[in-house]
Amino acid sequence: MAAPPGPAPGRNAALDGLRGLAVLAVMTFHFGVAGTPGGLLGVDVFFVLSGFLITRLLLVEYSVKGRVSLADFWRRRFRRLLPALLLMLTTVVVVWRFVALPEQLGRLRLDALSTLGYVANWRFAFSGQGYFDRGLAPSPLLHMWSLAVEEQFYLLWPLITWFALSRTGVRVFGRHSLPIVALGGAVASTGLIALLHGRGFADSRLYYGTDTHAAGLLLGAATASAVAYGPLAVRALQPLVRRGLTLAGLAAAAAMVVAVCTVDGQNSWLYRGGFTAVAAAVSIAVLSVVLVPRSPLARLLSVPPLPQLGRISYGLYLWHWPVTLFVTHGRTGLAGVPLFVLRLCLALLAALTSWVLVEQPVLQGRFRLPRPGLALGGLAVTLIAALIIFPLPPVPASSATAQDLAGLEGLQPASGPGTLPSGEKPLKLMLEGDSIGLTLSFGLVPKENPQHVEFRTYAKVNCGIVSGQYVELGIPIFPNPNCANWQDSWRRDAESFQPDVTAVLVGRWELHDRIRDGRRQHIGEPAFDAHLLAQLDQAIAVLSAGRRKVALLTVPCFQQHEQDDGTPEPQDDPARGRRWNQLLEIAAAHRPDVARVFDISGTLCPGGVYRKTDAAGRVIRTEDGIHITEAGSEAVGRSLLPAVADWARADG
Repeated sequence: MAAPPGPAPGRNAALDGLRGLAVLAVMTFHFGVAGTPGGLLGVDVFFVLSGFLITRLLLVEYSVKGRVSLADFWRRRFRRLLPALLLMLTTVVVVWRFVALPEQLGRLRLDALSTLGYVANWRFAFSGQGYFDRGLAPSPLLHMWSLAVEEQFYLLWPLITWFALSRTGVRVFGRHSLPIVALGGAVASTGLIALLHGRGFADSRLYYGTDTHAAGLLLGAATASAVAYGPLAVRALQPLVRRGLTLAGLAAAAAMVVAVCTVDGQNSWLYRGGFTAVAAAVSIAVLSVVLVPRSPLARLLSVPPLPQLGRISYGLYLWHWPVTLFVTHGRTGLAGVPLFVLRLCLALLAALTSWVLVEQPVLQGRFRLPRPGLALGGLAVTLIAALIIFPLPPVPASSATAQDLAGLEGLQPASGPGTLPSGEKPLKLMLEGDSIGLTLSFGLVPKENPQHVEFRTYAKVNCGIVSGQYVELGIPIFPNPNCANWQDSWRRDAESFQPDVTAVLVGRWELHDRIRDGRRQHIGEPAFDAHLLAQLDQAIAVLSAGRRKVALLTVPCFQQHEQDDGTPEPQDDPARGRRWNQLLEIAAAHRPDVARVFDISGTLCPGGVYRKTDAAGRVIRTEDGIHITEAGSEAVGRSLLPAVADWARADG
């Protein structure tokens, strides 16, 4: 069999520059730079480049030596990837051991082990840690999903290439089958992600899956093998073809820029061929700069410092995400441009340190240990053992997160009044509200129950009293349809339980931006405030039938998560919470005979400042920064129940 043509790859400054732009796109996305919602597509640029460069290396080796040494290939990948990974992973595990909550550490241990095994993408696909889900604190290793996909490709694709180039492969598939195999795999991956998306599979499964996100790697491989085996490289010498490739490369680059500036990672079209379309554009750009090395695009990508960033892009990618999560507004007091600059400088410093002290010495054989491979392997084994054996602090029993709420709703916590003094009636207390009210229910009434409260909760997950789509992470989302007729539901609950007092805890959903009357509105705007006040008046009217009492509970402060640029989410703005509590006072003033506002935010947010723990060190808020732990509800109950009982019985 004739060896495929192809010059020795060497370094291509334009490809390095493209890699530099890719890592910058990912970093701007994670750093929250405005106008780059599609920066995550930089990962797909990496996939295409990895598929192209790895395949070209394999084909050049075959053209020079007449064979492909799989052992040598995997040894080179080991030396290139593992040392820097071990440095980052060890640092993250040590730092997060002191800054993370206990419930996060349990997940981090599994995240780290799956990272070492290069199966992190499947770990995140099936563990509920969605790439676009910010409800819980994200893992500092979440970005390792893409390296896992690449490493799995590095394991399988050389085997396929070796077989396709062997005599057996040539007899079975034909002489120039490799481009067809790669292109067929890309088509199959594209079809699979579209099929599973149409059948309602979770975006995290589709986004993280090796089978569903491999099109970019395979298109890169197809590009490299097509250039090696096809007449394209020869025809590129013709002026007309060169001009066509030049224009196509510029158009592809422009399309990529538009995608980075406009595409959102949750756009459904990405899962119906969009990721493959992006990878195809990258492949065209790669062809252009490789076959027409003096093209305007190649010269543009070769302008410093893009090639230099490309050379350290692996380290930048490894370090930028842990830096993003550690260097926050909460720790630095910075937001916006100052926070971006600090994160960028720290990521560059970490990447350069890794490049100079670890990556280059290992690659160039300057690692001073006599058996560097054995040393690195021993370090990896030691880290694995430490992750498995090292004890974790106990997870507080009261640290239920939002993921547990569906199960909590079915429990319907209830309390009996206990043994009543002679002649005293129990105080029947009902609670209505959303998931925050639901978490308040657990621990609200103490076991000794000195107020002799008979308690029932009917709070429901995702159910507020405001209508219209809510906006989460910039995306309009339809609310729970089961909450649309909350007035009827509350009326039925009251008729069933016949409470003396109904406590109402809503407000979280009311603090979100909402889409109403075709435009985005939020609390603090007169028209929207009027709508909220009308809803509160309805709530009091429904629950006060028969002159029952209605206790309106203030909404506590929230700290769900920072936006990527360090600023708080709009619904976490303390000013919105204060405005909601003012509306509660106005609504109660409309019906002072039956309604009163009771402050619980002072217990959960002393001085108006979010607190994860109380003065005694008890965890009073859940990991998501929204809900209330059992310890927190107990603290609220100690002050709330006596006040409510005195008010209710004063007219009794």
